[in-house]
Amino acid sequence: MIHFSIFYTIVIWILGTCYGFVLLSSAAGQNGNVEIYKPGEELTILKLWLKEPKLHIKTRKAPSPDGFAYHSSKLEEFRNKPFYVHWTNGKIPKIYVNRDEPTTIVNIKRGLASLLQVQFLDGTAEEIDSSGNCQVEYISTNHQKITKTKRNCLSPDLPYLRNPQTALDAIVESSRVIEYEFNHNLQFFKTMKSNEKHVMSVSTNKDFGSQILSEQVLEFDRVTQDKFPVLTGTVDHILNNLIAAEELSEESLCTVKENVQNEEASSFFAAVDELRSQLSSELLGTTGSAKAFVKLVSLARKSNKEDIKKTLKAKKNVNILPQLFDILGSSPTLATFEAAMTELDLKNENQIDLCERYLWSLALGAYPNPEVVKNYFRHTKSPLMKFPPN
Repeated sequence: MIHFSIFYTIVIWILGTCYGFVLLSSAAGQNGNVEIYKPGEELTILKLWLKEPKLHIKTRKAPSPDGFAYHSSKLEEFRNKPFYVHWTNGKIPKIYVNRDEPTTIVNIKRGLASLLQVQFLDGTAEEIDSSGNCQVEYISTNHQKITKTKRNCLSPDLPYLRNPQTALDAIVESSRVIEYEFNHNLQFFKTMKSNEKHVMSVSTNKDFGSQILSEQVLEFDRVTQDKFPVLTGTVDHILNNLIAAEELSEESLCTVKENVQNEEASSFFAAVDELRSQLSSELLGTTGSAKAFVKLVSLARKSNKEDIKKTLKAKKNVNILPQLFDILGSSPTLATFEAAMTELDLKNENQIDLCERYLWSLALGAYPNPEVVKNYFRHTKSPLMKFPPN
């Protein structure tokens, strides 16, 4: 069995026009270690170790030429053990990671392993990796360089929803290209460069939107031939032994959605109390107001009826009630609807503005909640108020 180690410099950076700039690197000289076991010509087991990954952020205060500076993060606290990749004819059906590692670090490893999935002949194929199920095209520029382009990627964690109202719909354009360069006898990668670009804009005006740029670079450092315990037997036998000995979990390349908990606010009431100044009428249309709106919509969808009612009844929220009803209308759960209906009287002319704000927001939802629709009709069986003529 052939067994040797290859060291790569690993640098990953993500640039978001709306969210700032971050860079992920592996420290200790930015070296990632890849050990290779070859039970046969077509079958390979890769042992990868992302050593001491660290987070860097883009800042004007950074002394380095690239503008990135180290920033502490939970990334350094995560359990992070070596993981294994089962490489068969250029495809990776599974990876094997420590079963106690958090989803965040496992998803990073899925992305890293996806870079190693490559074919050596020109052509098209369907592949599954961290981007989802993609249509892939391989084009070789010479015997040492191959370009891989991924298109039409569909991920179960990122459902693609369209708004039936064209004016409110969003357009998402993505490009994913990976360039591989091998050594002269194709034994290992010299460099791997992955570039992804995702642009989201409103359908009525492409000047309004956001974009995310992601680049991953792996550069060959050195090869070592060290003495390690030799693994013998079939691939299945080796993998089963590794799973048992190192407490590994078998995972696919598809990323898994994380359950992100809001640590800053335990309730809708507390979040509104924190963001009240950003919801004032004078700040509508500003970045701060938009960020507050997005945060509260997400939280309202998880809140219970009593928490929302408490928020609407609070005297200190009287001046931001129109904005609160906008938020509740954009969060069409049964709890938000029932809470709103306890405070709104559809027959009270003094509440015309609030009723209009809530119902407009509710009507603009692309995917109405059936329970909310049914309960709304129950509320409107009695005669509604008469709106004054324009």
